[in-house]
Amino acid sequence: ARALAFAAIVYGNLALIIINRTDEKFSMAALRQPNPALWWIVLGTVAALTASVYVAPVAALFRFEPLALHDQLIALAAGVAGVCAVELVKRMRRAM
Repeated sequence: ARALAFAAIVYGNLALIIINRTDEKFSMAALRQPNPALWWIVLGTVAALTASVYVAPVAALFRFEPLALHDQLIALAAGVAGVCAVELVKRMRRAM
């Protein structure tokens, strides 16, 4: 449960970084804007998450158990669902 919650928080934070790149455009349009630093951050974050969950000495520090693929997908879905709610609020504000 710890590893699953941690992964969901990490994925949610990455998604928030992506949608907060712009206030005017939909998130997918923001991804098309060139930003090499963003992709280095995403890559580094995913690598650190992978190490913290799957490298035994590091996972032992956090008392994490390895996640199955479906658990990773659940964490990703939970993180993205929170971001979708934020995106919906952005659209509602623009409509007012």
